[in-house]
Amino acid sequence: MSSTESHDEAAEKAVLGSVLLDASCLPEVRALIAAAAFYSPPHAEVFAAFCAVADRADPIDIVTVCAELRARKRLNAVGGLQYLGELTDWTPSIANVCAHARIVRDLALVRTAARAIEAAHTAINDPIYSLAEIREILINTLKEITS
Repeated sequence: MSSTESHDEAAEKAVLGSVLLDASCLPEVRALIAAAAFYSPPHAEVFAAFCAVADRADPIDIVTVCAELRARKRLNAVGGLQYLGELTDWTPSIANVCAHARIVRDLALVRTAARAIEAAHTAINDPIYSLAEIREILINTLKEITS
């Protein structure tokens, strides 16, 4: 992935910090995004841990999320306990968590579209693909972008 791909680190951190500060917002956030929407792999890991903790009906807080990440052997990979604690510093307002989640979602869609278009462009310029194969790639590209 290119380092210039569309993402908003502040929005990602604000979503995660909001959930840590008020876990009751997680269902609304989950309705908008999944872990795969995060550009940052550590952020995706943290969000997946939130979801796993919530799915067990355990409370989401720094202790339960750290325990989940430790069990997955991912705590150090996401930056450790200190980084999780710092996520709340990136939260301007819990009330805006859905707006921040929509930013994350929309930029994930932009990245998906860019990858799909790049794949289609590569196929079009590769002589091994027939017109029918290129048509199929373009149809799948449109489906991926619009789904």
